[in-house]
Amino acid sequence: MGLIDVLASNLGQPLEVFPPPDSPLVFERFFDTVYRRYDERYVYSAPDLSARTRRIEWSPDSPALVSPLASSMDYEIRLAGEPGGQ
Repeated sequence: MGLIDVLASNLGQPLEVFPPPDSPLVFERFFDTVYRRYDERYVYSAPDLSARTRRIEWSPDSPALVSPLASSMDYEIRLAGEPGGQ
């Protein structure tokens, strides 16, 4: 969530005072929060559905992990065999 300045000198620019830096509404933390809530809900809160909601992990040897796209992800890629993996 953000607010846009309507004064002629800064028309259309985001207001830097909103949201406050410690607010859960700060855009830079949005996807990290969404990924965390998704992971908690579908992995930890549904153990009876674990066969359908299990975490998907990448093989450390996967050629997909050496592509430029893999290094530009805005979340940590879960590798098989790492702590927290299945």
